[in-house]
Amino acid sequence: AGDSWNFFTCTYNSLDTALKSAGVQNASVQPTCAVTTRLGIRAEEWLASSFHKATLAALMDKSVKVLYLSLGGNDLINAWNKNLSLEQEQQILEKIKSDLTQIIGIYQKARPDIKILLTCYDFPRFTPNHPIEAYRKAYENMGNPSPLEVNTAMIHFSQSMATLMDNKSVFYIQHNGFMQYYFGNSAENLAPYTTLKPELISS
Repeated sequence: AGDSWNFFTCTYNSLDTALKSAGVQNASVQPTCAVTTRLGIRAEEWLASSFHKATLAALMDKSVKVLYLSLGGNDLINAWNKNLSLEQEQQILEKIKSDLTQIIGIYQKARPDIKILLTCYDFPRFTPNHPIEAYRKAYENMGNPSPLEVNTAMIHFSQSMATLMDNKSVFYIQHNGFMQYYFGNSAENLAPYTTLKPELISS
């Protein structure tokens, strides 16, 4: 359930493919993920959405054991700017964390046995005149930050989200370095598979 990261995971059957590749038997993604994910949705608007209602309905199926949840990234992109003070940035992160705490609490109350896997992000490389309009506008609204500034904010966000996990019922996976590892960065002469694997980067 959640935003574009899980929308595309659902659309392209990414998790089912990964489970099959790993040899995991008797596990698959609930087909309802088409109505529990939405491009661009924010955590702050989630609970008033039909996608939240569809998620609650899907959780009533006792065969569902894990909720893979992706929320918060759009809140960050829409609120963060490179000119913010550290205190202002912290206020944004606390608001996102508060919204997610409420969302997670509702799902835990509905299904006390459910495992929740909260996923973080590895944002695209924002550049001037990006061919994707949404990325171009986001980049401009963030004050045209450098890759270092974007990644620093991303690290702070990831550190904040990681505090939501208890490794009992709520788990967290960070994706810092995911894109760089698998795709490299030709503009920086960085070949694929030359940086640390994402799972070796501590959350």
